[in-house]
Amino acid sequence: MRVSCRIWWLVALAAILPAFAAATDPIGVVTELQANGGRIEFRRGGAAWQAPRPLHAVYVGDEYRVLGPGRLVIVFAAEPGTVVLTKDNSPFIVANPEPPGLAKRLKSATAEFVRDILGRRAYAPGGVSYLHSQQRAPGAASLAIRGGGPKPLFIMGPRDTRVWRGDVTFDWSGPESRQYTVRLVGPAGFVWEGTGLERHPLRYAGAPALAPGSTYTWELRMSEQSVDSASFVIASEAEESAVRGILADVRADGYPAATAAAMQVAVLMQDGLYDAARRLLLEAIATSPKEPTLQVLLGAAYERIGLPDLATRAYEEAESLIDR
Repeated sequence: MRVSCRIWWLVALAAILPAFAAATDPIGVVTELQANGGRIEFRRGGAAWQAPRPLHAVYVGDEYRVLGPGRLVIVFAAEPGTVVLTKDNSPFIVANPEPPGLAKRLKSATAEFVRDILGRRAYAPGGVSYLHSQQRAPGAASLAIRGGGPKPLFIMGPRDTRVWRGDVTFDWSGPESRQYTVRLVGPAGFVWEGTGLERHPLRYAGAPALAPGSTYTWELRMSEQSVDSASFVIASEAEESAVRGILADVRADGYPAATAAAMQVAVLMQDGLYDAARRLLLEAIATSPKEPTLQVLLGAAYERIGLPDLATRAYEEAESLIDR
């Protein structure tokens, strides 16, 4: 099964490797970074204090401090799980987590036993690793991926993504004063068409049913003229069930709101569910508009689905939020 091979196996390996990993391997990631008019700083190896960036990789021996009303959240692959740092519990020095015994590490070599060691947080090593891999250097994204400006009419999603069969929501950008047609085509040809539609996200009603493993293309039209088209793949029921179970574990672990969103996005993005990640991030940003980490992840989602100008906007918004 795809999820077992790509997510659970990597998680199992992450549970085995701590005893053999070099001391320089990151063990956590910064998931929330809000200065709120103050300063958040870290130093490593006795170097000068400096400002961390969203999705900053956390290493043993790192020291963090919050000066003023800000807040920093760190998620660790193992214990202590999550640290919420404010001026009241600063500074914080990252300690080396005690690894499980050899017998337990070997036992964790199959996905069924990872949860015996990590409990619900079996997803954490892979999620932490994915998140800190998304960190961006200042200004690099804007210069590297800026396009010629977004088209006035274009498909937002689903596009170039895997989708759960009951979670197909057509979303596009365009004038709200116009009416649109959405036409869906599958491997055997025409599937469904909606006409006279307003520019609002449109959830597919589910009939005719979409086949797992199949690729579908949807076309957006305005005034009988084709505007844009995009394709997506329906994930299998087994894959959907496995990923939904991991997401439920994330939600049950009681993370702060923005961190919970980031950890869920890591799960979704690793399984190619980019449109679900994009929509979750937009909801999370509406709740936590000052969190730069969410904007960085939104930019990554836009890159994956081929919307470079929207990715650039998200990265630039993240930069503007870092020092606020």
